[in-house]
Amino acid sequence: MRWYRKAAEQGDGLAQDRIGRLYEEGWGVAQDYHEAMRWYQQGAERGNAYAQKNIGRLYYLGRGVTQDYTEGCAGSDRPPTKEILVRSTVWGRFTRAAGG
Repeated sequence: MRWYRKAAEQGDGLAQDRIGRLYEEGWGVAQDYHEAMRWYQQGAERGNAYAQKNIGRLYYLGRGVTQDYTEGCAGSDRPPTKEILVRSTVWGRFTRAAGG
């Protein structure tokens, strides 16, 4: 967490997203959806596509915010990166194949 925080304080969007994920999942810190959203928003402002996607997931699942499928699906006004699209497609295929 120490190195993530140092990078995040210097404006690193990926580090801000990773800190958000730690808070969302409660990995090494107390689980706190509001704190996760705060870090995701900082990362999204820096243009990090993962943070943008994670904000959408919090809204979609209603974690720390009022559940909002429209906001959850909207994600961001920025288009997702190719890497996000590829991972989402692969995950979608996996969950459909598993009956999810």
